[in-house]
Amino acid sequence: MKHRTENDMPDTPSGKFAAQLRATMRRHGISQVELAKRSGIATSNVCRILSGNINVKLETIDKLLAAISADLAYEITIVDLSSEAETETEKAHA
Repeated sequence: MKHRTENDMPDTPSGKFAAQLRATMRRHGISQVELAKRSGIATSNVCRILSGNINVKLETIDKLLAAISADLAYEITIVDLSSEAETETEKAHA
């Protein structure tokens, strides 16, 4: 089986996470087996996560990142699409 690289990951949140995790592992010289040992996650599950094809729980992400001395930085912006749609509808009926 061909291992994926950061450039051929699925364009999904899981794929983007896997690509970033792979890049960080490479910078630190950490293999999949070493990541599994450090994180306490089975090697087979680490492999599946690094494929970018499965959803990963936040708790698992935390274990993986702690194993490579990394942290998760994220920003969540909630946009209320229903009020934007209502505004567009009101404009159309005006």
